[in-house]
Amino acid sequence: MLLLKSKELCKQESYYEIGYIVMGRNAILLISAAIICQLFGIIVVYYIVFADTLSLLVRQAITGTQVIQILTPEQMAAELLTKPAYL
Repeated sequence: MLLLKSKELCKQESYYEIGYIVMGRNAILLISAAIICQLFGIIVVYYIVFADTLSLLVRQAITGTQVIQILTPEQMAAELLTKPAYL
C-alpha cells in the first residue's frame, strides 16, 4: 500500500528509487539489507517445513505405521497432562 501511494506521489517505480529520493544513497543499502533479511527468513521457514514433512514421510516409509493419529478429547487431555510444558 505504501509503495503504491509513494509511486503515485513520486512517479517512481521501485523501492530503490523511492528510497533514493527520500534518504539518498544510504537508502539503497538499507533496502537491499531488508530484502536480503526477508528472503533469508523465507528460505529458513521453507527448509523447516520441508524438513518436518520429509522426516514424517521417511519415518512412515521405514516403520510402515501411521505417524498421525486422531485422538479423542480424553486422550488429548491425558497426553497434555503427562507431557511437560515448555514455556
